Amino acid sequence: MTTAVSVVCGECGAAMVLRDSRHGRFYSCSTFPACRGTHGAHADGRPQGPPAGRPTREARLAAP
Repeated sequence: MTTAVSVVCGECGAAMVLRDSRHGRFYSCSTFPACRGTHGAHADGRPQGPPAGRPTREARLAAP
């Protein structure tokens, strides 16, 4: 199941789509596979905060 939502991709600025996976719900960029931007979602479909761009995500991963 996929549903268009009003979340904007932090990578390219396109709309993100709410998707279901075996690990739960998440947002992915509507331009996939050209853009591989993803963002977490709560079980009810709410985004887990604002989507971050690549520099912010890389900084979060590098932080201790």
